[in-house]
Amino acid sequence: MKRLAKFVRSWLAATTFNAKAGEVKTTASKLSPGSLPTAIATKFALAIADLPLPQPHQEQLRSQLETALQKWRSDPQNHNHLVILADPTEPLEKYQRWVLDQAAWSPVALFADWNQRPSTYTDIADKLAQAIETISADEGQPQVVVMPSLDQCFLRCADGLAAIDYLREAIAGDRRHFWVLSCNQWAWQYLDSVCHIRAYFQQTFTLPMMDGLAVKQWLSPLEATVEHTFATVEQTQTASKAAPTSSEQPQLWASETEEQYFAALATAAGGISQVAAALWLRSLCYQEASATLDGSPQEDEASVILKKLAFTELPTLTADDRYLLFSLTLHRSMSLAHLARTLGDRIGKVTNQTLPLRRQDLIAIAGSNYQLNPAYYLPLRADLRRNNFIVD
Repeated sequence: MKRLAKFVRSWLAATTFNAKAGEVKTTASKLSPGSLPTAIATKFALAIADLPLPQPHQEQLRSQLETALQKWRSDPQNHNHLVILADPTEPLEKYQRWVLDQAAWSPVALFADWNQRPSTYTDIADKLAQAIETISADEGQPQVVVMPSLDQCFLRCADGLAAIDYLREAIAGDRRHFWVLSCNQWAWQYLDSVCHIRAYFQQTFTLPMMDGLAVKQWLSPLEATVEHTFATVEQTQTASKAAPTSSEQPQLWASETEEQYFAALATAAGGISQVAAALWLRSLCYQEASATLDGSPQEDEASVILKKLAFTELPTLTADDRYLLFSLTLHRSMSLAHLARTLGDRIGKVTNQTLPLRRQDLIAIAGSNYQLNPAYYLPLRADLRRNNFIVD
C-alpha cells in the first residue's frame, strides 16, 4: 500500500505540472479550482483499478472459503461450491485473481484469461465443457477450481443460456473438486428466474457493505496524493512528527469533519466500493498553479483538492434507454455486438442509442466493452425499480 501511494504521488506530481503546460494565466493570483484535467482523471481511474480488494472483503471471503472448503473436505457430499455475489459495478475478475493468489488452497483457474465473454457466444458451452471434462478426467488430487464469472458465460437471448445449463449439471455431478464461482446480483436474479440457478448453487457469499472507515482505508493510497478542506490523520501525524507506539491505538480520525465526509461517502455509495471510488473521484478538483512575474508556472503550487461530496443525478431517460441500460448492467460488461444481440436490434441502431448516454457519462468504455459508470449505479437502480425492472 505504501509503495502504491508513493507511485501515485510521483506520477501525479509529473502530470500536475505537465497537464496544463502553456495554459497558465499571467497573473500572480491563484485561479479558482476547476475540473480535473483529463490526464489526471485518467491516471486516478487507473490507480483505482489497481487498488487491492478492500480489507473487509478479503477477510470475509477468506473466512467463507475456508469454512466451505473444510466442510467439503470432511464430507464430499457437502456443497462443492461457493458463489461470490456482488453488485454489477464490482470487478469480479479481481476476486477470482485474489482466490488464485491464495497458495494454501492450491487453486487452479479455468480459463485464466477469460476476462470477458468470448466473441462467438454460442461457443461458450463447448469451451467450458472441454475444460471441465479435462479437469474431471484428472485422477490426481481434488482441486479448487476458479471459474469465469457467470455473467460472462451467457447472453440474455434465445440461444444464450446453453453454458449455464451445462454448468449446473456438470458442477453438481463432479464432487471431487471444489468450484469457486462469481456473478453479479442482477444476473443472478435473472438466471434464477429462467433456470432456477439457486437450486443448484445454494452456497453463496455476498460482498459486505463498506462503512466510512473501510472506504477511507481502502482509498488511503490515493487520499495521500490530494489536499483536503479538513485535517486528516496523516496530516496531524506529520505535523506532530509522532507515530503511535505499539501500546497505543492508532488514530482513526483526525477530525469530526473527516469522519463525517467518509461516512457520507459510504452512505451515498450504498457501501459499494466502486461506487464510492467513482463519487470520490468526482469530488476532486484541480487548483492550477499561479504564475511568477515572468509568466512561468510555479510547479509546486499546482494541486488536486478534495472538495465537498459530489452526488450524481440521473438524466431523463426514455423507455428504450432504460431497457438498454438494464441489459448492459445485467451483463456487467459487454461488447456492442453482444449488447445489440440482447436487445434484438441492429448494431447501427444501438450505436446511435448509446451515443447520448456516453455523452451524459452514464456509459463508459473499457477496451472494447461497454459498461455502466459506477457513479450512476444507485440512481439507475432506483429508477429501474420504479419502472418495474427486477434488479434485486
